[in-house]
Amino acid sequence: MSGNKIPVNGAENFCRKIKANGKTQYFGAGNGLRLRVTSKGSKSWIFNYNSKTVDGYKTRSYTIGPFKQSDTDIAAFSVAGAMRELFRLKSIVNAGGDPLFDKQALIQQRIIEEAEKLTVNELYDLWFAAEPANRKDKGAEVDRMMKKDVLSVIGNLDAKVIVKPHIQKIMQPVEKRGARIAGVVFSLLRQFFGWAEDRGYIENDPVAKFRKKIGSSGNERDRILSEEELTELFAKLPKAGLSEVLQLAIQIQLGTACRGGELLKARWEHVDLDESTWLIPAEHSKNGKPHLVHLSKFAHSLLNELFEITGDSLYLYPAARGTGHTNTQTITKSVSDRQRDGKDILKGRTVQFADALILQGGQWRPHDLRRTSATLMAELGVLPDVIERCLNHTEAVKVRRIYQRHDYMDDRKRAFEILGQKLAEIRENIICD
Repeated sequence: MSGNKIPVNGAENFCRKIKANGKTQYFGAGNGLRLRVTSKGSKSWIFNYNSKTVDGYKTRSYTIGPFKQSDTDIAAFSVAGAMRELFRLKSIVNAGGDPLFDKQALIQQRIIEEAEKLTVNELYDLWFAAEPANRKDKGAEVDRMMKKDVLSVIGNLDAKVIVKPHIQKIMQPVEKRGARIAGVVFSLLRQFFGWAEDRGYIENDPVAKFRKKIGSSGNERDRILSEEELTELFAKLPKAGLSEVLQLAIQIQLGTACRGGELLKARWEHVDLDESTWLIPAEHSKNGKPHLVHLSKFAHSLLNELFEITGDSLYLYPAARGTGHTNTQTITKSVSDRQRDGKDILKGRTVQFADALILQGGQWRPHDLRRTSATLMAELGVLPDVIERCLNHTEAVKVRRIYQRHDYMDDRKRAFEILGQKLAEIRENIICD
């Protein structure tokens, strides 16, 4: 092994047999390519070249990679492999480029990409601090649900690689616990990933790939009107042959999330337009408990319109004959009659409006409006416990029913206002169009 050059014949064997001698050694292979052997025997290929700079030419040293000691060293370079890489690098130099500069730029780019990489857990911390943590309950319920159902599944993954199947994996076990809880979790996912996409943390929102909302089994009792269907409903109401008071009733149901029977039995003495409240007395509510509904600007304006029509009577919806209220099935029958699509037209009824309220999602009933309002609240960030209070639901868990007496009135006001703003926006778009 005399001299500092690698022989042309037997080059591979020559390089393998070089031993460490306590100092760094260099063996030339021609055209600026050298094999460097450290004092401890580590071997690597070096390319020396002259790079043109503003101050003239500067000699640079570019590390190609380790010498291939055996066939198992997949990332290493044999003599032939090092020569091929040499010719590639020389072509860059001959074209006026600088391989070392390009390599450093690539390394820097990788460092930047790694620094920008966020796991779902890390991205969630950013979202939580910006959004749920600012709510009155400090986001406690959101944090509990997201950690239990979402972060436990995808928390350690790179946020940018999350796709539709990941969301399906999250939702499958959640849906088994019921449509309502599935709807809430799906809504939180929409808020989270929508926020992340808006701010450039991810390029594609994986939840947006779902054509239909999760949270409904598809049965009629679980019917929820989509935003597109609400737009359609607002457009069709004035042309459906309904009286003005019934058109208002459908919209009031949406704005207050009340039951149709509660609205049709309501008395004006329980509506305070100055305070923007409507008290549903115990005898009118399904669970036998009084319920105070906050009237958003949207709902308030509807009740103002209704007051101009029926404000002289005891009831919001007085019976056509007698002194009582109108039949509690009036809204349901009127809506049903306008979804017959030319079939089973009732005797004596006009066919003019037989399909006037058919929506793209299929058959719907007035009670679906209540479920739709609750779903909209969830999508707009209202917490499940607050929604339950807005609906006047009885707490299912006895212990919580006994000890959790907080009525969430301020939160309920905010929830109804958020709901009203959304409904007003949808209706306003119809008017503008």
